[in-house]
Amino acid sequence: MMTTPINRTYGSAPWMSLEDRWIAAKAAVVAAQAELKATEAAMQSEVKRRGDTPTELGERIDIDGSKVTIQFRLNPGRITLDSKRLRIEQPDVAEEYSKEGSPFYTFKPVVKVAAAAEKVA
Repeated sequence: MMTTPINRTYGSAPWMSLEDRWIAAKAAVVAAQAELKATEAAMQSEVKRRGDTPTELGERIDIDGSKVTIQFRLNPGRITLDSKRLRIEQPDVAEEYSKEGSPFYTFKPVVKVAAAAEKVA
């Protein structure tokens, strides 16, 4: 894959304002996701501590709080295809059943300034 750097300067005041908005929004999202994950883990620990856990596959227990209802379900494990092993052991079959998707764009801002990177990380 070839990377072609484009040497264009986006240093205007409106662009720099967009960068600042993105950095602030990204930092807020990262912090909110971390808080959400920690809170959900604490809620799950409390439910398990109380013993309110499903024991049979497909069983769902609804736990009603005053503001949130938790749905706790025991799901079967996922069935996946070991495509790496298939390509090694049966390359003809793997090729026959392979398909390539359409090309698509990716857009990923990467923070350059150290202070801004610390906010986002």
